Amino acid sequence: MRTGARAIAVRSSMQYSKAGILTESPMLPARFAPVLFAAIMSGLMSCIVTCVATIRAVGMDPGMAGKWMGAWVLAWPIAFVVLLFVAPLARRLVAALVRSEA
Repeated sequence: MRTGARAIAVRSSMQYSKAGILTESPMLPARFAPVLFAAIMSGLMSCIVTCVATIRAVGMDPGMAGKWMGAWVLAWPIAFVVLLFVAPLARRLVAALVRSEA
């Protein structure tokens, strides 16, 4: 399928309310689940940790939000790559530490 035709097919499979609001977003294939998990988890965790660290370092001054976002932009890609490599190890460790329920 050509790219333009694929875009039309995706748009036509989307469902909109009468007000024109997208009610159902297109889903990603399951093979992207580990990468999507890493992106969401690393984004949330790095956002929270850099916020706490920035407040601790500079306090709640007027420039704190800019400093926090600067720290987050640097931390997120690092956390994302680390999580891609560490998550499989963490899953194996968890599997070794719990027993299955039967």
